[in-house]
Amino acid sequence: MTIVKYIGITILSIVMRIQMNILMDKKDLKKIRKIALTRGQDYPDFVRFVLKKELANLGFLTRDEIKTLGLSQ
Repeated sequence: MTIVKYIGITILSIVMRIQMNILMDKKDLKKIRKIALTRGQDYPDFVRFVLKKELANLGFLTRDEIKTLGLSQ
C-alpha cells in the first residue's frame, strides 16, 4: 500500500502483486530471453507484456490499458 500526498490531497494506491511460477522447456526459455534481449527488456518484463497483450486480444483490458501497451484496437 502506498500513500502519496499531493497538494493537500491524499492518494491511496493499493498494488497487489503475486509471484507465478511456470514450467517450460529450456529451449522456449532461451527463445524468450533472446527476444527480450533483442528488444532491450528483461525477460520477466517481456513475459508480462506478452500476457497483457493476450488479455487485450481476448477483450479483458480497457481501451486505456490497451493504449498503454501501445496496441491498436
